[in-house]
Amino acid sequence: MKKFLLFFFVPLLICFSQVGYVPIDHKVYSYLDRMETLGLIENYNSFENPKTRIEVSHFLENLKQNRTELNSIDNKVLEDLLYEFEFELTGKMDNYTSVITNNSTNFFEKEKYLYSYSDSSKANFFVNLIGESSFLVQKNDNNSDTKNSVIYQFGGIFRGTIANNYGFSIKATNGSYKGDRALALSQKGLRYNYKVNMNQNYAGANTYFDETEGYIAAEFTNAKIKIGRDRLLLGYGIDKCILGDNPPLLDYFMFNIKYSIFSFSYIHSKLLSYPKLIGDSLAGEINQLNEKFMVYHRFELNLSKHAKIGFGEIIIYGNRGFDFSYLNPFNFYKSVEHINQDRDNSMLFFDFSNNSFKGIKPYFTLLIDDIDFGKIGSSWYGNQVLLDAGVTFVPFYKEFSSLVTVQYTHIEPYFYTHRIQYNNFSSLGYSLSSFTQPNSENFTIKCDYFPFNRTSVSFRYTYGKHGENEYDSEGNLVKNYGGNIKYGHRVNDSEKIKFLDGVMEKRELFAASVNYEFIRNYFIDFSVNYVKLNVNNKNTSEVNSVFNLKLKI
Repeated sequence: MKKFLLFFFVPLLICFSQVGYVPIDHKVYSYLDRMETLGLIENYNSFENPKTRIEVSHFLENLKQNRTELNSIDNKVLEDLLYEFEFELTGKMDNYTSVITNNSTNFFEKEKYLYSYSDSSKANFFVNLIGESSFLVQKNDNNSDTKNSVIYQFGGIFRGTIANNYGFSIKATNGSYKGDRALALSQKGLRYNYKVNMNQNYAGANTYFDETEGYIAAEFTNAKIKIGRDRLLLGYGIDKCILGDNPPLLDYFMFNIKYSIFSFSYIHSKLLSYPKLIGDSLAGEINQLNEKFMVYHRFELNLSKHAKIGFGEIIIYGNRGFDFSYLNPFNFYKSVEHINQDRDNSMLFFDFSNNSFKGIKPYFTLLIDDIDFGKIGSSWYGNQVLLDAGVTFVPFYKEFSSLVTVQYTHIEPYFYTHRIQYNNFSSLGYSLSSFTQPNSENFTIKCDYFPFNRTSVSFRYTYGKHGENEYDSEGNLVKNYGGNIKYGHRVNDSEKIKFLDGVMEKRELFAASVNYEFIRNYFIDFSVNYVKLNVNNKNTSEVNSVFNLKLKI
């Protein structure tokens, strides 16, 4: 009872308004995941990210009051985070340094800003310059040559809060690459960037790229509203079964309501369909895309540490403007989709997590694209389900800080697909989830180890099987096994498909990475991945390594 009162009432007294969201790649998320698994924080929703700065500061304050339960490394991590979120917690900026205002003492340890401003509780603004440089190396057994690329980008972030409850953020970056083009464009940030993926025969094509993120948001005691463009993650585990980091950034409207043990989330997002180039004798090439949208809502019931239950729906619709049926968040979308003449792609999902025992948290998510209970076990193609299950645990916590995650995902044939191509579960052809293809299963184990408060080491192993479709020498689909998100079930395709039918592909991934914050806000990352692919008993392999430097001033 003491922890319950502390969690809900202390933050209301000490937290100062700094409305905004913590970027999805921030180290605080792995830290809070570890704290939730240990049972040291309550009411943490790891299914939906990102979190607001106020939400994060609430959890940090709760941990501050219970820091005797933390080991030495996590106490130091908490101290770093308390410095970074100092303004949200105390309204002060004693541990911030600003270049323009000449408040630059203790440069190595303080949170860095180009400029920061606070006018009591009326308004505050923070400006940062950011830079990033990546050196990529690839070696595969099909080519004796080693491929190299360098990607560099720079830009800025301007965020702030006005009148306590309203916040905004703008991020813009420009960059370029040198070296092997295919290797550079294999990176998630570039592979769907329009500027660098333009037809190379076109006069405007170059190695230049740009990107932008931004939002305007409002946050109140029991509700949040946001219009933004950035990265969202939906789902438990390492790889997200609903929305991962695989697709392009999303433009969306979102709001959340939370009261007591109940919470509700709604997202209406714009997606990109498959592009088509149309030639015109006067205008030249014209890029044409069908309109496409994703709608998501989820109701969560947080009964206790023993049971957190979620229920939700997802709709993919397109080839028309905003549908007012789906602008209403409080509706049963499966029935609405039927009323709208069955033109869209609908999914139901259930999720569950448990934290009864300190140091271990099992979870599962079940997504149902379509199902006929009378045909279960008959291999009917229309029974399309996905099961995602796993467990996170923290072993030997008093001795060292770590988090181990084990995850298994089973994806039936034709899941994520749709008979109407623009209704499939993708944006610009990239799967919205972390899983790229249906008719597959994946087993992953990942260990994150934190030897020092500003150093993390990760090891990952993934083994996957995939039943791929059959294609001819020109890439045309010959036989559909429901193994490619691009191709839904067609009129002449078989009514019965067994799981993992098709061209058998087996994939193994061995990955290791190190992240080191050598000066506050200055990061060095190094990662190496070894991928082994077996297709019809023929092996190929590839090694990729990335050295990355990130700076924020």
